Amino acid sequence: AIYVGGLFTGEGNKSIIGVARWDGNDWTPIGNQISQAVKVTSMYVSGNDLYVGGSFTAIGNTNANNIAKWDGTTWSPFGGGIPGNGPVYSITVSGGFVYAGSVIPGDLTSINDIVRWDGTSWNSIGGDVGTIAGDRVNTIAVVGNNIYAGGEFHKSDGNTFHLSKFDGTTWNNIDVDSMVYTLKINPTDNKILIGGDFIYAGGTNVNYIAEFTDSDAPLDVKDTKSLPFGYQLNQNFPNPFNPSTNISFTLPKESKVKIDIYNILGQQVRTLVNENKSAGNYTINFNAENLASGIYLYRITAGNFVKTKKMILMK
Repeated sequence: AIYVGGLFTGEGNKSIIGVARWDGNDWTPIGNQISQAVKVTSMYVSGNDLYVGGSFTAIGNTNANNIAKWDGTTWSPFGGGIPGNGPVYSITVSGGFVYAGSVIPGDLTSINDIVRWDGTSWNSIGGDVGTIAGDRVNTIAVVGNNIYAGGEFHKSDGNTFHLSKFDGTTWNNIDVDSMVYTLKINPTDNKILIGGDFIYAGGTNVNYIAEFTDSDAPLDVKDTKSLPFGYQLNQNFPNPFNPSTNISFTLPKESKVKIDIYNILGQQVRTLVNENKSAGNYTINFNAENLASGIYLYRITAGNFVKTKKMILMK
């Protein structure tokens, strides 16, 4: 089954509020529905249990303070809500513990960025990830004794970071240049996948998705050429340009690639690539020093994938 959460009240002519399940044929509500709004911002499936977090005071027909559990039959409140009664933006389960991430409150008097439920009570983990009201933990992952948090965190020294690792003693920044929205662990090798708005991670151009290998040493980002999900041709940058620009593209598997440049009349003026390439992300430079100003088209052909985009040479 596929579970989705959000701020919605129906699908088609059905009343489905906040959380729904796709069984392969149809969307169905989970448990009894209520009329009040339910905003679900995090979900985690552990065995037969579904944990949901967000901003709500009830789910199904059960009162719950921003976090609840569905056991396959009924909804129940979970842990009485997290300390501070803040919204729950992220949930994960590891080693029998439930971890929840929230937003730093405006008063900054009782900050619990990440807390852990041990079956009896909530306990703060690692102190503060960030220090500015409004910072929030979008996602959490646990690998062994290490806890990872993704989001947007500001420090008192003025620095901003988006991914951090807690080693049991301190939070350590991992170099990612913009927001991290999701963290996933590959259970076969404990490698960490992150997704978000970032372009660079660990100094490597990764374009929104990257892979890390967990270790006790500082993490180094792995080249994500092994991670593309489909063919892609990106808009050249800069655009307009003079006299050169970069064109990037993605191959999900080894392919014969050809990239041609055409003028506005459809006449081919240059071939940039015409060879076999392995799966990965690529960037090539196009120098139009000997061409006149105007609109040009660039086209990629890779396997059955064909895509054309427009660019402007302005001298």
